[in-house]
Amino acid sequence: MVKSLYKIGSTHKTNEDAQLIYENESSERLYLCVMDGCSGGIDSVFASHLFKKIIKSIFLDMKLLNISFEDMEVEMKYIFKELHTDLITYKKMLKLGDNELETTLGIAVINTNTNQYSIGFAGDGVYCVDNDIKCIDQDNIPNYLSHYSDIESVYNTMVIKSGIFHEQIGVSTDGVESFTDGKENYNMADFYFINKWKHQSQASFARKTNLLLKGKFENEPKMINEDDLSLLLYYA
Repeated sequence: MVKSLYKIGSTHKTNEDAQLIYENESSERLYLCVMDGCSGGIDSVFASHLFKKIIKSIFLDMKLLNISFEDMEVEMKYIFKELHTDLITYKKMLKLGDNELETTLGIAVINTNTNQYSIGFAGDGVYCVDNDIKCIDQDNIPNYLSHYSDIESVYNTMVIKSGIFHEQIGVSTDGVESFTDGKENYNMADFYFINKWKHQSQASFARKTNLLLKGKFENEPKMINEDDLSLLLYYA
């Protein structure tokens, strides 16, 4: 079961910098992807949307060609490699600069039969394995995939976590850390990743976020996310 959440940040108005994808390409493989275009770059919406289109194309090719791997980390790195190769092609074809392709990217590859997983982040973001939350802080200078000419440099700068989980896997853009009530800032990763949403519907998940934004959620102040938020949560 996958829960998804997307909220445009209050400082972005209509710009949809953040994007998300989740694909269940087979009975045992699930992909969770979140990305967030750099607001300081050129046309950050284009960057995140291009990443989304390329990744969906990679998933389709993997399905058509029956490409899969026993090792989840190998599979996760394969997706990043294919994406990086395509980005170089588009960059040359469209004569794009590095700052026109700046978007963070987090991908979780999950074997839903064995609960094996691998999570990879190029740039900042947040992920959760069961109740262990990791906030990736890169001092507002994310290691964007587009800044590297070879895939080994990408691998060396990525945050990678692999293993076996028991209950849940979650990935999010850093928008989950951007909540504010106008006076204080709040990291709401605990709210989304630690609270038990497993037995609640997608509609209920979204409704509770709306209650939070209206100041009607119990024991929480009225607040809003300033940055775009894309979040995906999988329960075994």
